Amino acid sequence: MAERGARLPRQIDFTGDFPSPAENDLGLSRVPGVRFEFLGRVETFRDLVRSYDLVINPSRSDSFGMAAIETLAAGVPLLSSRTGVLPEVIQCEHMLFPPQRPEALALALDRLTRDWSMLNLGVVEAQEIIRERFSIERTAATVDRLYGNLVGTPNGTPYL
Repeated sequence: MAERGARLPRQIDFTGDFPSPAENDLGLSRVPGVRFEFLGRVETFRDLVRSYDLVINPSRSDSFGMAAIETLAAGVPLLSSRTGVLPEVIQCEHMLFPPQRPEALALALDRLTRDWSMLNLGVVEAQEIIRERFSIERTAATVDRLYGNLVGTPNGTPYL
């Protein structure tokens, strides 16, 4: 990236705690000039995430990916591994990469760095899909319908 004139960020933040180097040496010391911060658990996640230009979700596996969905719902671009429901939510192929493939993440970051101002980052489209598929109203209606099918309702009216 540096050869093409791209500028590395000065700081990269992680939610969660710093891992034990004996169990997981992230190799962060190999990146000169970048400060890495481990924020721990963040209660005001939406406010925090809105302060970033880009969030990266390098998850190896996710059944759903709530923090990633919350990031997109907050209007922040998300570069994510193809895990959980995210490939269904993120419609821009250049915002997805295969899990457990650091070289694919590096290539995706390189492209974003080069083409940032020209790319559609897909946030608006993802927000619409989130509203359509994961709203509390839709979820409650689905649970009510499934529960009604399971136990039956005495007069055909939904339980709620």
